[in-house]
Amino acid sequence: MGFANNRNSELRKLLLTEFEHSSENLRKYAKGKGKDYCVRIIREGWNSITGDCNIDKGRLLIGFFCDVGFFSGSQLNQVRCKNFKTWAFMPKNYTDVTDWFMKEYAEKGMCFEGDSNHEFEINHDTRVCKYCGKAQVRKTKMVEKVWWE
Repeated sequence: MGFANNRNSELRKLLLTEFEHSSENLRKYAKGKGKDYCVRIIREGWNSITGDCNIDKGRLLIGFFCDVGFFSGSQLNQVRCKNFKTWAFMPKNYTDVTDWFMKEYAEKGMCFEGDSNHEFEINHDTRVCKYCGKAQVRKTKMVEKVWWE
């Protein structure tokens, strides 16, 4: 797929769409430097330090595969944080999660994965995400400590 085709990808169209809870940084990336890269989302499950593979907990990458098998793009979390650097490498143990991501992002916007993406408004012992409405209640647990002196 050439760059001209990349610019017409369904993923790029979704990222360019402005809707409630959409990410301004993902939109900027899709308009600018990322316009040639917004084709696929893959989840890489390979941990190079431990050698473990866990596809469900790997990092999300946005980009495309070139003809020789290299993946060109960025880490999705870095793009959301306004770091638009791109690179190419040969991913190990990955799964294409583009369809899952597009469904999640269209429904939840910035809150599509993990608590770190929520922006909470706090009211006493309750906090509610202003983007997706997720509510949490603050709990306190007192633990008895025993020691010898």
